[in-house]
Amino acid sequence: MQKLVILLVALAACKKEDKPKQEAPAQAQPDDPKPVEPKPTPTPTPNEEPAEVPIDAAEEAPTAGDGGKCTVYATVGREFKQVSSGGPTAAKVYQWETPETRKEKGYKDEGFTLNCDGSDVKLSITSVAAIPFSGVKQYKVGEDTAQVEVSGTLGNTRIAKATGALAIDKFDEKRLTGRLTTYISETVPPGEMIRIVADFDFTCSGLSGCK
Repeated sequence: MQKLVILLVALAACKKEDKPKQEAPAQAQPDDPKPVEPKPTPTPTPNEEPAEVPIDAAEEAPTAGDGGKCTVYATVGREFKQVSSGGPTAAKVYQWETPETRKEKGYKDEGFTLNCDGSDVKLSITSVAAIPFSGVKQYKVGEDTAQVEVSGTLGNTRIAKATGALAIDKFDEKRLTGRLTTYISETVPPGEMIRIVADFDFTCSGLSGCK
């Protein structure tokens, strides 16, 4: 009887050892940190745009100051480009002067003389009729009914007669932008046909009526 009890106890102990050990619950792992996104590279402001390419690569084009600038493209045997700065001598806009100054200088009430002067080209764009403030508008150059005349020099050649068109994009009390496209068929001394395109973007600067 005693042996039977010992045998039953031994069998019970074996059953307990046969049970698999319960593993401790896995500890919760912290969430993986989110990847750090790189900060975007700041984009340059409009004032940081590169300067225009000059006629001669050895020369640096003037930067556009408060008065704006004028870019001239000319074709005469070769093509070249010239950039000149704005200012009160480049953009003589009559409406940008006070009435007293207009009277003193003998200016008309509405119009302008624009000068795009550089080392190779000296170009003057002068209104011969009243040109009021406006949005997009086009004027004739150099014809019998023209509202605009063009004069100047291209190197040693003087412009004697120019025809074409002046396209205004914006003209108000603070800004004058547009494009002149002109063909010069008569020069002194006589020469071949010349094509000139002038893109101008002038702002009121240094004149008595500028706000």
